[in-house]
Amino acid sequence: MYTGSGVTLPSRRPARVPVRLELEGHTVSRVETMWGTVVNLSAAGMLVELGFPLAPGTDLDFSFRLPDEDAVVAGRGQIVRRATPSRYGVRFDALKDETVEKLRRFVTRGEKA
Repeated sequence: MYTGSGVTLPSRRPARVPVRLELEGHTVSRVETMWGTVVNLSAAGMLVELGFPLAPGTDLDFSFRLPDEDAVVAGRGQIVRRATPSRYGVRFDALKDETVEKLRRFVTRGEKA
């Protein structure tokens, strides 16, 4: 919330688009590849569904493919919250340059749909 001059405005959350995308991931503590599902996506992060627990603060190297795009979104994020026992909020910390604009366009298109 922003307050000032007697006016209260809600803070703007990044637009989120519901999706069902296969996620491939790795953490420092797990040697094997982890698989999960991206269930919603924004330009700043994603909500993922995983079959195993991860603690907030865990770094996650990930990749997933946008629908109708040749681009694979790959980068590093951090688990920032546990939404349900199997769903986690991930903040993007680093994305490969070539996919940042494609991700933004995808989210913008999804927000308008």
